[in-house]
Amino acid sequence: MIPVPPRIQLLAKPNTPVGVILMGLLILTVTAISPLPSALATTLPDVVGTRYEQAVDFLSGLEKDGRAVITGDYFGRFRPLDQITRSEALALLVRATGNQFRADEEEGPTSFTDVDRHHWATGYINFAQAVGWAQGTGGGAFDPDQPLTYQQWVAMLVRALGYEEEALALGGWPRGYEIIAYQLGLTEGVDYISKAPALRGEVALMAYNAVARCVPAEGENPLAVAVFGVSQADLVPPIQPETTISLRVNRAIVGIGETALFTASISNPSGRLLHDARVVWSAQNGVINDRGEYAPVVAGPDTITASYGDAVASKEIRVYGEPYQLTLAGADSVVANGATAYQVTVAVADVYNTPVPRPGVEVQLLHEVNNGAIDLKHRRSRSQAKTGQSGQATLVIIPSTVGDRTDTLKVIDVSGVLAPGVLSVSSTMQTASGVELSAVPKRIAVNAPATSTISATVVDQVGVPMLEGMYELSFTMEGVGTWDDGTTDDLSVWVQCADSPETTQVVRSIVAEQGLLRVTVSSDGLNPGTVTVECYVQRGGN
Repeated sequence: MIPVPPRIQLLAKPNTPVGVILMGLLILTVTAISPLPSALATTLPDVVGTRYEQAVDFLSGLEKDGRAVITGDYFGRFRPLDQITRSEALALLVRATGNQFRADEEEGPTSFTDVDRHHWATGYINFAQAVGWAQGTGGGAFDPDQPLTYQQWVAMLVRALGYEEEALALGGWPRGYEIIAYQLGLTEGVDYISKAPALRGEVALMAYNAVARCVPAEGENPLAVAVFGVSQADLVPPIQPETTISLRVNRAIVGIGETALFTASISNPSGRLLHDARVVWSAQNGVINDRGEYAPVVAGPDTITASYGDAVASKEIRVYGEPYQLTLAGADSVVANGATAYQVTVAVADVYNTPVPRPGVEVQLLHEVNNGAIDLKHRRSRSQAKTGQSGQATLVIIPSTVGDRTDTLKVIDVSGVLAPGVLSVSSTMQTASGVELSAVPKRIAVNAPATSTISATVVDQVGVPMLEGMYELSFTMEGVGTWDDGTTDDLSVWVQCADSPETTQVVRSIVAEQGLLRVTVSSDGLNPGTVTVECYVQRGGN
């Protein structure tokens, strides 16, 4: 048995073998999240009534450096069942650890070949890379807009909490990180499927566990207390007032001829587990024995019930039948900027729309109705693929530059065996949202006058440069330094986006005056942008 690392001994279940720990990562646990202080509740409408509601409410109520840990999208939605991208997850991680300001300072070009300097997440990527929380995917790439897997998210959280040394001691990637995550309780209540793309709601549950329930390796309190000032009393889970049952299953979807294993944990009113309790099992459609081994009989959803005295718990499992059709899901609304890559997911399904793990199905995305919303011929689009082991494939669509249009996309089985799936996608007009700034270089010497170029770009609601419109930008300077002409007065510049959404100004250091030079660019109705340049004394040959 691998020993539990001393720094997290108190967080681990006593005498838990590694095999049991790893199995625990593959089962779905129904666990209530502690009630939240009402002052923190900031409900996003599409999580109300879901098991993600309390975690999302809690995180959306935590704010530092002017940014909440979780915010809604342009339409005020959280989209808990959508896949989360690598860059979105990094942004959540950086905010959840109270490092938004440091990420703001890191905005600009990255070392990765596939991250454009105008990408909205450059600051998060640069900061996370600098502190060792995230790495590239190989070949100089980062894949910022590709789905994040549960394994990758676990590794990021373990590193950010300071337990990477323990993870490496247990074998490193991915097993060591998963063991530590389980012992820390990061995966408690999470539908954890190691290599699968992570859903936004499940990522939020794990972030909640990390912020509200875990103590960092070098800390004394959870981040919610140490960073965001939440009262420790608000983080204490309530004692269950009665005997309760929580159910877990080793797979959420099962096929006829296969089996699934259900396990039940029974707790008395004080929260203590009853290890010798005998559970009575029943299945609505299939067969389940007294050991919790379930065998489906017919395709479709089935409900498994466990009872112990007056305590009863139920869990639904999906039973798939023969492959019948393709389903298409993902972005149903896109911004008409001709640049943002949106993902859509193709899945093999049975007649009940239950996913079927059928690999190797060659699929192709076509227009059923083409009104000009989506450009399937764009060089960055991906309209053909083969399904993986899960029976799913991810395709990429690029919007056109025409708004207020709706296309109907159709995905077909190239072999013609499976029925096609369809998805309606609407394009919305670009709306100027803010000004993004970068400084090159971000440090200039004061031994002699040196310069840095400040670039200001007007961007839309998803962080892509605007294609049209004219905007008056106001440049304001604070700190040590001047504009290139030696003045420090505010500047006003008009930007015609049809020509270029970007404009530049040059700042200059003052000899012998070291410190910070901060430039802010604003425009009526847009979120301002700020960038900081460090003026330093260059010593020796450095």
